This record gives sequence, structure tokens and C-alpha cells, in this order.
Amino acid sequence: MSTTPRWEKLFQPIHLGEMAVKNRFVVAPIGTNFATADGFVTEQLKAYYGERAGGGAGLVIVDEGCVDAPTGKGTAYQTYIDDDKYIPGLSELASVIQKYGAKAAIQLHHAGRLAAIRYTGCPPVASSAIA
Repeated sequence: MSTTPRWEKLFQPIHLGEMAVKNRFVVAPIGTNFATADGFVTEQLKAYYGERAGGGAGLVIVDEGCVDAPTGKGTAYQTYIDDDKYIPGLSELASVIQKYGAKAAIQLHHAGRLAAIRYTGCPPVASSAIA
């Protein structure tokens, strides 16, 4: 019988492609609604993900990054990633996560037919008119 603790693998490094991750704990993407109304990273967003990285996660997947604002916006305060003007804030967010030795990633998101006019100001855009 092995004397290896049951959960030992969770604490071991892993490679995802060429990216080395310090352990197998992953923070899944969560729609925090902590960005500004026009998609910029806020101090609250950085603090939120800094706490997760500081807790020991090896990989932190950030929010739902809107790839086509405003038509693809799904929530009121969603992070945008569709223009270079967002890079400085996203870079700061990644730095906050990385200072704890975690890797940073972001979820790509387009709300499609679920985009709400109250958030986007325009009709939903989707691949089909059929729900």
C-alpha cells in the first residue's frame, strides 16, 4: 500500500502546453461585475483576483472578457478585451496575479443572443435568429 497522501498530485507542478503551473489548483472564471461600465479594470477587480492568487492557486482565469463591446456585452460591468486601450489595466491585473506565482488567463466571452439591450444599447447579435 502506498504511503503517498491522497491529494499530493494537487500540489505538484503541471505543464499546460509550454506553460508551467506551480500546482493544479485553478480559479475558474467568474463574472464579478467589478469592471467599469466601459470595460476597464478596477482596483476592486485587481484586489479580488489578488486574493485568489494569494490563496495559493496555480492558475487564475479572470472574468468573462468581452471580445466585441458593446454588442457582445453580457453584464453591466464586464471586462473588455477588444481594444488595445484595455491592455494597461489587464497588464496590471496579470501582474497582481503573477506576484503570487500564479499564472493569469482570461475567459473569452460574447453574450450572443443573450446580450441585453439594457447593457449594450443595441439588438443582440448571434449566429442564428433561432433560439
